Amino acid sequence: AIAHWSEYLLPPSWVKRLEHSSNREQTLIGRILLFRKMVTLGYNYTNLPEMKYTIQGKPYFEENIYFGFAYHQDIILVALSENQPIGIDVEAIRPISWQSFESYFTRDKWFRISRNPNPTKQLIDSWVAKEAANKLEGLPPNAQKETSIKYRNQKMYSNGHKYYYQDLKLPVQYIGKIVTQRKVKNLRLSNVTNQLNSQSMLYAVRA
Repeated sequence: AIAHWSEYLLPPSWVKRLEHSSNREQTLIGRILLFRKMVTLGYNYTNLPEMKYTIQGKPYFEENIYFGFAYHQDIILVALSENQPIGIDVEAIRPISWQSFESYFTRDKWFRISRNPNPTKQLIDSWVAKEAANKLEGLPPNAQKETSIKYRNQKMYSNGHKYYYQDLKLPVQYIGKIVTQRKVKNLRLSNVTNQLNSQSMLYAVRA
């Protein structure tokens, strides 16, 4: 119902390019969450910025407001920042054939994953960080293989760039991370599920 009504409530540029999207419903709900957070910044329907798209298809605003979306199964996240570009990703902890992902990581990183007492969880944790970094850069999912990620003091090095990451305090069955160019000192995570009366778990992140 939220996704259905969002087509009529959101500005035309916010629902563009979604006609044939396989994740259309989740994306629309995410944009309703973004709308709600921007209202707290003083925006309303009459002055919302136009949503534009990069060549790679990443949505953005020309104003200095940065945002990102992530969803998996029954959880949807939207992240918002007035200070810097952000990337966000989430995955459920579940049984997977973790051995088939070796080509996506450097030899050193894969050694750490494979030697971990829980390689599946370690792989998902590293994968979420990698995908969040790709989203920050505007790359499509799985865009680059052989990604080098090194963790130290909440720093990570991915695709030749240094970023900062933070873990999101989500329900225990999920791993979520936000990645930024500069360290975030005051990260706020709020559960807005009950506010929208949704069966999905909806979270908003301010960085």
